[in-house]
Amino acid sequence: MSFRVEKISSILKNAIGEILLNKVADPDLRSTSVSNVILSGDFKIAKIFVSSFESDPETIIKKLKNARGYIRKELSRSTYLKFLPDLHFFYDTAFEFDQKVVDENGVGDQ
Repeated sequence: MSFRVEKISSILKNAIGEILLNKVADPDLRSTSVSNVILSGDFKIAKIFVSSFESDPETIIKKLKNARGYIRKELSRSTYLKFLPDLHFFYDTAFEFDQKVVDENGVGDQ
């Protein structure tokens, strides 16, 4: 991955996280965090990986898809990118896997 792709991915990750935390009215989306953004080499598609402690993954992804237009509009206001990529949302299961491993091993039970 090129430096430019990594930099824009980082900008998108921070900006989308900020939008979800401060601008979206839905409380389920406010508790959603952006764990990773993978940007295609041509900058046309951004895969956004999210996780949430509060809600069902399917519900979160459905709500994010419905809010995609609003998120893009807010991104255009908060970033100085010439072109915004098409946003594709995915639920990041890595946190759930990590939590399951911790629970099974009894780590944190003091």
